[in-house]
Amino acid sequence: MNSLQVGYAQVNINPPLGIGISGYYVPRYAKGFLDDLEASALALSCGDKKIVLISVDHLGLPTATVDRYRAAIAQATGIGEGDIFLSSTHTHTGAFVVPDHHFYVDLEPIDRYADLVGSRLVDVVTMALADLKPAKMGFITGYAPERVAYIRRYKMK
Repeated sequence: MNSLQVGYAQVNINPPLGIGISGYYVPRYAKGFLDDLEASALALSCGDKKIVLISVDHLGLPTATVDRYRAAIAQATGIGEGDIFLSSTHTHTGAFVVPDHHFYVDLEPIDRYADLVGSRLVDVVTMALADLKPAKMGFITGYAPERVAYIRRYKMK
């Protein structure tokens, strides 16, 4: 009998204006929004086991920050920390969640934003778990003709 269930949710994680933006070697600060920054969660349940896959629009989350977020999610939802998987989209237009040592940035907005992201991750996982519905999983194999894919790396001198 199939007991697989899947749930999904998405939340906004836009930072406050004026906060430092990561991703380059010059100071940049949030002046507005062209596209929203988001976090999304896919919850999977099969029998008594639940896991959650989370994607965060951020350059890259440090291990200590990920551990802190996983602990908060685990405490709020009952899912084991080892069953919570976080990944970053590697956007170069996301705000700092920890200070950057390449140049000075105000720490207070960074700490507040890091806390906001953590609470929004708890929210998105809670909503994804509430969205669990029966699902089926499968796969398919096929053939891609030559020259469909290519390496998207810049050629540098």
